[in-house]
Amino acid sequence: MPDSPVTNHERIPRARSFGEATRGFLRCPEARVTVVALIGLWLAGILAGSRHWGVPLVVLGGFVLWYLIEIPIHRYILHWQPRHPTLHKLMRRLHHAHHEQPTNPELLFLPEWVSLPSIAIVLGVAAGFGVFADGLWFMAGFWTSLTSYEWMHYAVHSRWRPDWGPMRRTFADHLKHHFLNEGYWFGVSNRFMDRFWGTSPDPRDVEKSETAQDLTAEGRNSAL
Repeated sequence: MPDSPVTNHERIPRARSFGEATRGFLRCPEARVTVVALIGLWLAGILAGSRHWGVPLVVLGGFVLWYLIEIPIHRYILHWQPRHPTLHKLMRRLHHAHHEQPTNPELLFLPEWVSLPSIAIVLGVAAGFGVFADGLWFMAGFWTSLTSYEWMHYAVHSRWRPDWGPMRRTFADHLKHHFLNEGYWFGVSNRFMDRFWGTSPDPRDVEKSETAQDLTAEGRNSAL
């Protein structure tokens, strides 16, 4: 884990198309690690030889799980403000500094030292229950959703504006989270779960937050 957040102000190159956003995404080292892990999980699942009828359901379970936990992780963990200096530094690197420098690519992605151990943990548990191959399929589905999340997060901050209405509205919601009020619109890869959690209000009813770009500010606004 780095000792402190990156302090330079490198910016994500502006993308004008899906292709430019994807190429920019793949130029980021963290994104390449995520994609390689995704390919590796799918190949491992195929080579492990598990072919029972429930495999599609296992993959779907992993795929859906990410969408169920994305907003709770963002809202309750990444926006947490611990008092202990070490935990404060950790949270600043994990997410708080991203709000200060939203177009800095080095602060955009979930660090590998957080995401990759999840594979080992899940596969270790699966092996303990004798379903290692199914664990691979589960993580392949989960990692597909996680990779989609990372790509969409990059694309939003690349300032690309997609023509497809649902994606454009999802992107707009995330920008509201950054520049209108950090207490709402926690979804990145989809906006529908924000409705479930009650964090997708009419923006006309939301007061502009003074702390959307400073999650460590005293008296920070929050919808928690």
